[in-house]
Amino acid sequence: MLQKKNQFLLRISFILLIPLISLIHIALNVYRPNTKNIATVIDNAIPFVSAFVVPYIYWFAYVAIGLIFLAIFDYKKYYGLLASIVSGMFVCFAIFYFFPTTVERPDVIGGGFFNYAMRVIYSTDNPYNCFPSIHVLNATLVTLFLFSKERSHNFNTWAIISCILINLSTMFTKQHVFLDVVAGTILAVIMYMVWSNEKIWDSKWFTRIEETISVENSTNDNPNVS
Repeated sequence: MLQKKNQFLLRISFILLIPLISLIHIALNVYRPNTKNIATVIDNAIPFVSAFVVPYIYWFAYVAIGLIFLAIFDYKKYYGLLASIVSGMFVCFAIFYFFPTTVERPDVIGGGFFNYAMRVIYSTDNPYNCFPSIHVLNATLVTLFLFSKERSHNFNTWAIISCILINLSTMFTKQHVFLDVVAGTILAVIMYMVWSNEKIWDSKWFTRIEETISVENSTNDNPNVS
């Protein structure tokens, strides 16, 4: 039991890669002279709705829940999801650097929790690094990997509703435009197709890594092993 717990803790520690590489996002989230606004008529028709800040923030919990769930019940899909998120974010960073975009934000006027939360987000997150949307990328990836694991109707319904609300929230909060969402979705599908390949996680190199983790944990659990 202790060995399995240690294995789980070691696997879950790899999630720290996400906030670590997010430092690159912060470095790129600045104005540059060639920054473009790629809003379309679709975005002009979408109103600003501050209540969508709830699913926008919920994204953090949704991604964490998806990763932890798979780390517990299907570690191969967990690694697949983690690899998809990390590699997908690096693709986004490259696009941010070579094709910087911005979004036009409204003035948030009035009191209430929703408006206050939106002002906090606007003040802490510059309106750059938009195309593709990392919010959409990660939420869609979590949903795809959860769908491939679970066969529960209620679970899958929760996952798809969460994904839809999160993706919509990026546009209704004016954090992203329609093309950002489309690009994030396409990138997510590509990353899923690459990293959901069972041959990767059944390969000898990955099996050896897992065996090494098991041996190290077994040794730590039994100090008499020399």
